Amino acid sequence: MLDQRRLRFSDITGIERRDLPLACEIWLDDLYRATWITREAMKLATYFVRYIGRPDANALTVREIETQCQLSAEDLRKALVLMRSFNAVEGFLVDRNDIRVGLKLSHLQRLRTLEAKHRFAELLGRPPNSSWPWSGGDEKWVPGQQAASAERPGEPATT
Repeated sequence: MLDQRRLRFSDITGIERRDLPLACEIWLDDLYRATWITREAMKLATYFVRYIGRPDANALTVREIETQCQLSAEDLRKALVLMRSFNAVEGFLVDRNDIRVGLKLSHLQRLRTLEAKHRFAELLGRPPNSSWPWSGGDEKWVPGQQAASAERPGEPATT
């Protein structure tokens, strides 16, 4: 099978694929707390996490990142080099308008993912391998979108 993913964690040994959203949150939280992080790197990391949650073939192009994150191509490269220097990114390739990135999930971040998963199991009283809030399935509310179920006329909208 030819691997066409443009953005992924280089190594997720020990955690399951359905736990990636939780691992992404932990990875992003660690970056936000880092003293070396720049505003551009934060924007890019947040964009990467959003992409992992909802992959789109056109989202990982230089032009799309310039539009969505307000980063120039040079700022994008600088942020990726900085993230690679501090071991948040394993490696990257920017080729014309195409971007490929291997994110680095450290051993401690994988351990924190497993600990959080087991903590959720304890708190919710579920077995560790059941479905979790981060594993999808729930519809998200976005301002301006209509709810899936129509409200009855004359009743106030719920918030």
